[in-house]
Amino acid sequence: MEELPRDLWRLFKSGNYADRCFVVGGEKMMAHSAILAARSPEVSKLFADGSNEVVIKDIKADVFEGVLQSIYTETMVQNLDERAEDLLMAANMFGMSKLKQRAENSLIQKNFLIFNIRFQRRSSPHTVLPV
Repeated sequence: MEELPRDLWRLFKSGNYADRCFVVGGEKMMAHSAILAARSPEVSKLFADGSNEVVIKDIKADVFEGVLQSIYTETMVQNLDERAEDLLMAANMFGMSKLKQRAENSLIQKNFLIFNIRFQRRSSPHTVLPV
């Protein structure tokens, strides 16, 4: 991770100077309105009514943290492959095209790998392949 994304992620994780709160699955996540406004207008709009706290439903806390990681760092989200379906849904929900593309690519690669394994098993019934 480059220096600026790393520093911004540290700022998020520290909670220092954070002025917005997301409540996701009972867990509170603090964020910075300036970064949200600059990087994700759709997420920033959640606070348009002047509130400082928003409850996010239908998303797991670890998935929403992946959304915030994408907002703050624009780098690869941790555990993307394991959470690709959930991150794709969240990316659609919040209008995050780069995260959506990464999640879609992860799902395509995963499905391609599964297809290849199944095809090889059918082609060579005597060959044992790892799953």
